[in-house]
Amino acid sequence: MRRLILLVTLHLIFFSINAQSFTAQQKAYLYHIVQKTPVLNRNLQSCFIFDKEPFRQTSKYKSYIDYNAIEYYQINNPDSLLIKWKNISKAAPGLIAEASTLLAIYELNEQLKAIVNTKNTSDSLYLILKKALQNKLPAKIKEKKKDKVLFVVIHPSLPLKIKLQQLNNLKLKAKEQERIMNQWRVNINQIISNRSKDFFHRINPHKQYNHLLMPAAGEGSGTAGLLYEAEPHPEEIDKPWYGKAIGLFTYELRSHNDEVKPKDMRSGIIQLSKEDGKAFHFSLWGLNSSFKPLVVVTSNNKSYHLFSDFHSMELSPDPSQGEGISFIDRINQTREKLIDEPMKKIQAESSLLTILDKEYQTKQEIETKLETLGLEIDSLKELTPLPEAAINYRRNLIESNLTNLTNKEKRIKNLEDKLTAEYKKLDNARLKVEKMEASLGPNPQNWTKKDDIYTYSDGVWFNSRTQDLVFPDSIKTQEVKIDLLSASYSLQGEQRDEVQLLVNNVTAPNIESKEVNITKNDTLLFTHYFHPDEFTIEPDDSLNIQWDSLNTVMVQLKVQPLILKSDSPKRYKNRKREHSLPTTHLGEQRFAKAEIIINGDTAVVTIKSSTDPVPTQLSALPIHIKQELNIQKSSVANNNYLSALRGFSLLKALNVAVSVDELKIAYPLSEHQIKILWEYINKP
Repeated sequence: MRRLILLVTLHLIFFSINAQSFTAQQKAYLYHIVQKTPVLNRNLQSCFIFDKEPFRQTSKYKSYIDYNAIEYYQINNPDSLLIKWKNISKAAPGLIAEASTLLAIYELNEQLKAIVNTKNTSDSLYLILKKALQNKLPAKIKEKKKDKVLFVVIHPSLPLKIKLQQLNNLKLKAKEQERIMNQWRVNINQIISNRSKDFFHRINPHKQYNHLLMPAAGEGSGTAGLLYEAEPHPEEIDKPWYGKAIGLFTYELRSHNDEVKPKDMRSGIIQLSKEDGKAFHFSLWGLNSSFKPLVVVTSNNKSYHLFSDFHSMELSPDPSQGEGISFIDRINQTREKLIDEPMKKIQAESSLLTILDKEYQTKQEIETKLETLGLEIDSLKELTPLPEAAINYRRNLIESNLTNLTNKEKRIKNLEDKLTAEYKKLDNARLKVEKMEASLGPNPQNWTKKDDIYTYSDGVWFNSRTQDLVFPDSIKTQEVKIDLLSASYSLQGEQRDEVQLLVNNVTAPNIESKEVNITKNDTLLFTHYFHPDEFTIEPDDSLNIQWDSLNTVMVQLKVQPLILKSDSPKRYKNRKREHSLPTTHLGEQRFAKAEIIINGDTAVVTIKSSTDPVPTQLSALPIHIKQELNIQKSSVANNNYLSALRGFSLLKALNVAVSVDELKIAYPLSEHQIKILWEYINKP
């Protein structure tokens, strides 16, 4: 770095590549999607420039951003939203594919809502769908009834069970319901796949997006909607209704005994050509905090497990991440409740088996008595004179014992039947567990973790930051099978966790670290959000910038002013939630941001850092540093230290050097205080 200049005056310079092929609606939808999808928000948020604070709503119990109001505003004021399309195009292909897929779903949901709400039978999309679906309708159905049926089938907000009830009311038989709904599943896949590929290649025409799988699991009762939002009730607009786009879940249905149900487990197979990418990007929606759906990826007789986490809304090979019941938990519970515990009862002292053994023993004793009495009678018959009284006495004993033997045999038969039934239950339970275990795939692979990368024992790796599972070129992969396994609500019940999986097969990203190459006209944005009291930023490839190629780097620092209100919280209502969801209302205020604007061989670096209004005790700071700064208790005044530490950490991560004199101009701290914190952050 040849020369460093500190600018105290602040100014904003924005650079964006405008994708003219996207409408104002699509751009607004995309912004909404990225803001509400954790993995996209983490990786792509800096590509969108829009001030959302004016749209914050505050009620007695919560504060939230009204994204529906933002969407309406952006559509009617297109220039209010700036999107850095060039930066998005540089993102991992899986992230672009997920954004494109969610955009396609969101757009289709809005189009279908408009059709069914107005009953518009002349809409061009409706006519296309009608043509695709009508050959699955009953042959003699009247035109008016046909439209009624189709409005139910394509309704994007109705859960499956409600659709089936309404189709039943329209007198469609189970087989007819199965045919039309399965065809609708196929049509949804085709529409979303084609549309998402179109969006993907508008953003980056140079990357591959080969396949889309959309398996759904559950029994169709409904769950959280797309982006975990609900549609407004059609009759009471202020009340929430069913989940957004819940009617687009792609269940595979089967009919049996005049009843239509989704299949318990959904599978999909992707056949890969030599040209296809070998990365698979995963995203889930409809997650429930009580359950942990499992994705099983199988290839070359090996399996890779990915567990969902409700709090992060993402997948991980680590089953300990997050809370909730997984399919594997249900296997273990089934084995324990239906096999191990019944077997212990059968083998216990007072069990059927013990009682039956005693009954066998008693029967043997009776049979021995009968045999002995018979021999005694034979011996008595050889005596003279014949002892008739003794013989008759023994004959009476034989008759009595025969009655006892008959009763005993009946009891034994009854016990044997009961025990046989118990063993049959055990055999059925074993078969059930074996079938469940088979769903986990062959040879599940172990893994090791370093930073965000989980590496399986055979070399396949999963990037938790981008949600990509990648098969390296060294592994020849022609077929990949993907199973979505959701846990049942109970061991015996049919109701299952509802979840929709999206799998995008794309170009494999590189696992190797790469420096950020600087172009002569570019804007780079970095944002890091912190948990309460935290201020460190781990090394990140996206921050590894080649400054040496520039002639001048100018740094400007800005501290976000802390505005304390009378209702500012003295503590976190739910500290655990603040740690698990760093972009809560308070979490959005705990940040360090960098904007790097390159113009020729000069870069202007703007650093912003902030804290939330909750007092801090700087729990992560060593005691000796606290003593030097005279920090003795939790205080709002300590937030000035915390904001500075966050800004300093980002400067260090960017490898930007500034002097203490320059830092004290921007931060409301003494030279001594800044020196202590700056030296601490930059210690070896």
